Amino acid sequence: MNGDWRGFEGAKEIYSPFRLRVAQGVTLRPEDFARDVLPEEQMTYKELAAFIHRQERNGRQALRESVALHMRLAFPFANFVIALFGLPMASRMRRTGRPVQIGLCLLICFVFYGSIQFGRAMGWNDIVAPYWGAWAPNLIFGLIGIILLIKTRK
Repeated sequence: MNGDWRGFEGAKEIYSPFRLRVAQGVTLRPEDFARDVLPEEQMTYKELAAFIHRQERNGRQALRESVALHMRLAFPFANFVIALFGLPMASRMRRTGRPVQIGLCLLICFVFYGSIQFGRAMGWNDIVAPYWGAWAPNLIFGLIGIILLIKTRK
């Protein structure tokens, strides 16, 4: 508002005062400069998706936020994957007994959780796409669980 526009064409100077001027092609908004942006954990799914869109539109990478967005959908399915993986193991009773089975299930849960964190880190570092960083552990362990479930004796 109330400014002067000054430009050059060759050796000729062009000067024009203006009262209100809207710059074209600028995608930044005042909230993009705000320092008090909510952490991604406190944003809703829609707010986080809009934030990622704004970051990418402004030329910034939003890898961490994109992985967090996909993890919001992928992580709840982890319970289903663990149950799918654990059903065949629970149906088999070996001579070793329950304590060994429980220990094996805990070990598998820790490996699964570690693979979730590994996928998240790979998505953050742009080694894999954020989608695959969030969903790959579920897909891999879910596929193994389905195979184990099919091979379990009826």
